[in-house]
Amino acid sequence: MKIYFLIIIFFVLTGEQLGYSQPISVRTQKQQRQAFIEQLQNMNLQLLQDESSIQKNLWQISAFNCYGKREKKYLRKLMSMYHTFSPELQYQLLTAVACTTIPGKNKWLREVMNIGNSKQKCLAYSLLRKENLEVDCLNLNDESWNSILGDIHVADYKFELHKELLNDLPSFLKAQFPEQIHLIVLLRQDRNIPAKVYVWRNEEGWNQEFFVYLARAASDILPYFSNGNTPCGVFKIKERAESKNEFIGPTPILVTVLPFESSPLEWEANNQSWDKNIYSFFLPERWRDIPLLWQTYSAGQVGRKDIIVHGSTISPLFFENFSFFPLTPSLGCLSALELWNAYDGSKIESHQQRLIDCLSALNRKLGLMYVIQVDEETYKLGFN
Repeated sequence: MKIYFLIIIFFVLTGEQLGYSQPISVRTQKQQRQAFIEQLQNMNLQLLQDESSIQKNLWQISAFNCYGKREKKYLRKLMSMYHTFSPELQYQLLTAVACTTIPGKNKWLREVMNIGNSKQKCLAYSLLRKENLEVDCLNLNDESWNSILGDIHVADYKFELHKELLNDLPSFLKAQFPEQIHLIVLLRQDRNIPAKVYVWRNEEGWNQEFFVYLARAASDILPYFSNGNTPCGVFKIKERAESKNEFIGPTPILVTVLPFESSPLEWEANNQSWDKNIYSFFLPERWRDIPLLWQTYSAGQVGRKDIIVHGSTISPLFFENFSFFPLTPSLGCLSALELWNAYDGSKIESHQQRLIDCLSALNRKLGLMYVIQVDEETYKLGFN
């Protein structure tokens, strides 16, 4: 908590506070935040038959880190009822228990591997593998999920690029997409470490300034899954927009799309449908055989969508014991460092606003976003 206030004081004293003309967020005011905390404390955890109520409870537990004794007891009860739920609720329950410790959880996950659809089975398998437990590899009837299962089995998601490989990207962008502006996101395999977001424009190369984001989902599940961590690979930046989600707030967002979420035509590829040859066109040649950088392709193929770059009005205090504090996780989008005045709801600092302002000043066509896991040295050096 001390760090949170020190950061606020730093921005105020150094004159980096944003102007008063910025839109406010009433939700970030002290009274509103306190009222929301009371709402969370009064969640009705006795309703076990109404799926819509259960879904709301599970979302609140996961999104706002509500893992007290009362909530864990509720989750254990739901785990015992898993087979009675719809596939959608089964999946949401899996994501809610993913990042917490509950007695009997691993035994239950092994049971889930034999129940339900390929997505649920694959997620249960991934959670057991994350705990470094020995698990028999599944054989799913779905080709796309079977491919993802193979990546999880050999831990391709842990790969990190080194500086020499990362250096292939500038010349590739200059040659293939010179008229567009691109975002490059450098992150670590440990998603508790904040991501660095750089802007690339062809004439000047890298903007040495970077913006701080979190590419970690509240559930911290693997990027292949809906509402999981942000996938690595290539996105198309579709547009700047305004969000109606009060937890994202009034700062403009960037809408991105995955392969299969939109047509290749939207990516300016002369094809009606996706295949691996089309996707590989957006990768430097030496990157095309790196499974990690195909996460966006695989995730889009099994239906993942709606990943945006956004700010946050969620109170950082929900996550004050995490190393990424005062950033806040989302449902697997890129969530910016954004701090608000608790008295009037005005912005104190917003890396989302800084990014939007940077893109607006350049007045160039939006291009691609590359999300790349890199090793420690490359992460520290960035593009310097």
